[in-house]
Amino acid sequence: MPNGTSVTLHMHDSIISFEKFHKYPNFLFQALSNTSLVLLCYDLNNSEALQNIREWIQLIRSTPKSKGNICLVGCKSDLPLSVDLTLAKDITETYNLEFHEITSAKEMKNVNYLFQHCADWCYRRAEISQINSEKEKK
Repeated sequence: MPNGTSVTLHMHDSIISFEKFHKYPNFLFQALSNTSLVLLCYDLNNSEALQNIREWIQLIRSTPKSKGNICLVGCKSDLPLSVDLTLAKDITETYNLEFHEITSAKEMKNVNYLFQHCADWCYRRAEISQINSEKEKK
């Protein structure tokens, strides 16, 4: 960060299935209220992992107070790849997602990079928002 600026990332983890989110809409609303960036994670070792991603994106973006900014994160890259990464790339482009990262918590591959990328992204967005706000005041 510029000039030693620090960014605090508040993380909320949810393991609720897509089907259960419909039973608990307030949970999603509370989790996404004023959230700058959502990390939508999928298992690279599960060939069905990307099947619900489009529904998740639509659900996140249709939630009031959600800013709808999403990063797609492929997890468990230390295991054999069962997911078509071109599909993940297509989803990222089609839905104009912020970025797509591949990680492995077991091997700590790209984990620090992912969170640094998130912090940088949030910082840049806050700067842009502040600049736009100052322009509107003039």
